[in-house]
Amino acid sequence: MTAFLCYRNFWRNAFRFSTRASRAEFWWAWGINFMICVLLDVLFILMPQTGISMMVFALVTLVPTVSLWVRRLHDIGKSGGYVLLIFVPLIGPVMLIYWACMEGTCGPNTYGAVPNVEKKQ
Repeated sequence: MTAFLCYRNFWRNAFRFSTRASRAEFWWAWGINFMICVLLDVLFILMPQTGISMMVFALVTLVPTVSLWVRRLHDIGKSGGYVLLIFVPLIGPVMLIYWACMEGTCGPNTYGAVPNVEKKQ
């Protein structure tokens, strides 16, 4: 899976909370969003009047990011409700990152078939 396909899938499934997301899709989307945030940060340092751009990006990616987390949890056979662990200090984010690193279940599970970015064109 290429970074482009994974990131495209991130946006295509922005409001889909019932399917699965592979590790590659999850980490490529996170990595690309992180790079965009770094670029916006640098832009803000160089031109402080562009500060609104980071807020706009955060708001635009909020729902797709939550969807990505839910779909990633589905891939390992967990309920999307576990995304609320993000609000539990220290332990919650650590558990979510641990689960995000886990390999997805082999074959179909309760949340659908094995995710495959190449098939979604």
